[in-house]
Amino acid sequence: SLDRKLLRDLWRFRASAFGICIVLAVATWTFVLANGAYHSLDATREAYYKRNNFADVFVNFTRAPRSILDDVRAIDGVGTVEGSIRQYATLDMPNQAIPVRALFNALGDKGFNRLNKLTLRSGRMPRAGYASEVVVDQNFASANDLGPGDTVDSIIYGRKFRLDIVGIGSSPEFIFTLGPGDFLPDEERFGVFWMNAKALESATDRIGAINAISVALSKGAPEADVIRKIDSLTEKYGGTGAYGRKYHLSHAFLSNELKQLESLTAVIPPVFLFVAAFLVYVVLGRLVRTERVQIGLLKALGYSDWSIGLHYLKFAMLISVVGTAIGAVVGFVVGRHVTSLYAQLYSFPFLEYRLPIAVFLQSLLLASLSRH
Repeated sequence: SLDRKLLRDLWRFRASAFGICIVLAVATWTFVLANGAYHSLDATREAYYKRNNFADVFVNFTRAPRSILDDVRAIDGVGTVEGSIRQYATLDMPNQAIPVRALFNALGDKGFNRLNKLTLRSGRMPRAGYASEVVVDQNFASANDLGPGDTVDSIIYGRKFRLDIVGIGSSPEFIFTLGPGDFLPDEERFGVFWMNAKALESATDRIGAINAISVALSKGAPEADVIRKIDSLTEKYGGTGAYGRKYHLSHAFLSNELKQLESLTAVIPPVFLFVAAFLVYVVLGRLVRTERVQIGLLKALGYSDWSIGLHYLKFAMLISVVGTAIGAVVGFVVGRHVTSLYAQLYSFPFLEYRLPIAVFLQSLLLASLSRH
């Protein structure tokens, strides 16, 4: 009898109940969306780092012989060491009135790196002995409508080269690219290139020399001690100071984005839940006040205080379940789409969308607690 009365009450207050459901749905939607995007991006980032052997420690300097790699390798806690050449250059793009900047990175002797591996999105890797062949990062290629088969003119170390684009790729080291002195990314005017180590050595007059080192630490190795010892080795070669992954530009920006998504779940949903709780308080208060006589009759007929209280609690709980269900479905669908946009923005070659069942349970629990 009380359940039938509950359905009649819901129909009588259908406008108010619908409004509360929408507020709860928005709160749940935001909570599920943000959590889904956070867990998915975090899982994708970690999987990408692992597959492509993203380094733990980085250091740049002016010029050092390749023999320094043996000294770095001898440091306790160092696992894999790789030296390379990095050189900023200027590109002469026909569709750009202002010169475009680029960062050139050397590929390993066999056409690939052991650390910070390059993932091809299209085309192929540069062939050994072909100094003009390069791979371009995907964001720059998309912004400037470049692809395999195109050519660009560049000025590297004061000399002009015509480069043949043979592939489009991405690296965990350049998920987020920012030109020197820039505050915001400009994918049209700053790009990352990869070319054969021998070719870049010749172009920059660094035969047998390097100006950057990446290090993967052994499990449990103290990062601070390794950094201090690397600094002592590279100081005489113009070292600018080794730093860990935490301070790597690309990783730092992506980590900050993840923190924003995480904080989103702690700011917006509680606001909507507070509004929903206030609306339920108003509606239930009005319902109880108008049904005081009916409540008295129910008690006279033998209904206990507990059963009557549970009847009105069901009114709030049913609204919570419906609103949470709507928000969860919308949050899942929209969250998957938003996460794919994040993956495109940060040039992830794949996406691992994860939304733990605990997120749905948490959203239901929050909605239920707001009723009390």
